[in-house]
Amino acid sequence: MSTSIGSPGGSTSPVGPSSDTSVGDLVKAMSADLSRLVRDEMQLAQVELSAKAKTAGVGIGAFGGAGMLAFYGGALLIAVLVTVALAVLYR
Repeated sequence: MSTSIGSPGGSTSPVGPSSDTSVGDLVKAMSADLSRLVRDEMQLAQVELSAKAKTAGVGIGAFGGAGMLAFYGGALLIAVLVTVALAVLYR
């Protein structure tokens, strides 16, 4: 029975490690497997980065909202202080 290393669903490579397989065939199979591995890893990295980017976007949006709330809170505090100062001054 011939076995080969491949994707979880089965190997797409017809060549398996047996005693009558030539070195050229083994190199060809290794090259195909390495190419598939690199493509799969790049695809996985892209999926992971898009998930991290989505999380980062939510965090940046929350930080921006907090900044706006702090800005309006500071403006309200200044308005209250001016109002109190004018009320004390013109009493």
